Amino acid sequence: MPNEQSSVWIRLLAGALAVVVLSFIVSQIASGEVIPPLLIQAVIFTALAYAVWRWQRRRWVLIVAIVLTVLGLAGGIPFMVEDLAHPESAWVFVPSSVVIIGLLVAIVSGGAALFRRSEAMARPLAIGAGALAVVLVVVGVVATLGVSDDARADGDTVIVAKKASYPSTVTVRAGDVGLYIENKDLIRHTFVIETADVKVELPGSASRHLAVALKPGAYDFRCDVPGHDSMKGTLEVK
Repeated sequence: MPNEQSSVWIRLLAGALAVVVLSFIVSQIASGEVIPPLLIQAVIFTALAYAVWRWQRRRWVLIVAIVLTVLGLAGGIPFMVEDLAHPESAWVFVPSSVVIIGLLVAIVSGGAALFRRSEAMARPLAIGAGALAVVLVVVGVVATLGVSDDARADGDTVIVAKKASYPSTVTVRAGDVGLYIENKDLIRHTFVIETADVKVELPGSASRHLAVALKPGAYDFRCDVPGHDSMKGTLEVK
């Protein structure tokens, strides 16, 4: 039977899970489409938040919440770590930062509730996590506002990234090729041609100019951001 101390931790656990769910929703809004893995996780963490609040007297609920939260953090790290390296794309940097903070707070508070730890550290943990989240939001917003588009040169061939998709085929003339890559999404992408040793970073809503010498042939291009596997096409050089 939980005491008042564990109840404080439970409230923090439920709140942290709710923040994580909100961040997942923001990520899907920014991407402009439903992302099945994020949608599934949002449903799971919503159910967990409700369960720990509704059945907080049952230790097994806390154990399940902790285990699933740890698994969620471990599974998401490969995707979120790269987002953290790109604060200039706030619509991925901020949600990923908040998700990581929220999951860590949920794990700590869940463990504290399970083992009936003193509530003395609950408030400092909540304040510290909130302050860190605010700092990261400011960093992301400032970095994003500092991003500007490259100038478009005469004769550039435009390639548009929109709704996490590239055109399937783009045709250009051989020789010195000018490409102007427009990212119409709020989230970051990359433009990669491995056979030509080309990789261009595309912050959210930014455009980049690329000049490259290409011989006749077919060159596959893609976005190598984790989870963007469907973003690919072929550059036909004639």
